[in-house]
Amino acid sequence: MWTQHVGNRSFTLGYAVVQSAEGSPVAEGSTAQVWLDAEGRPAALDDVARTALLRSLEEQPGG
Repeated sequence: MWTQHVGNRSFTLGYAVVQSAEGSPVAEGSTAQVWLDAEGRPAALDDVARTALLRSLEEQPGG
């Protein structure tokens, strides 16, 4: 799992399933996550989450 994108109210995570013996990819996908407030409405990412996601994005190869 890796961070693909960080926005103001959402972020996208990428996933890969690989064969353990060969390490070759079997499937890849991604999901967009929207940060919600207590009422269930989209809200700005809090500072802790945003900082962690941006750090994860920067630490990836090519990031």
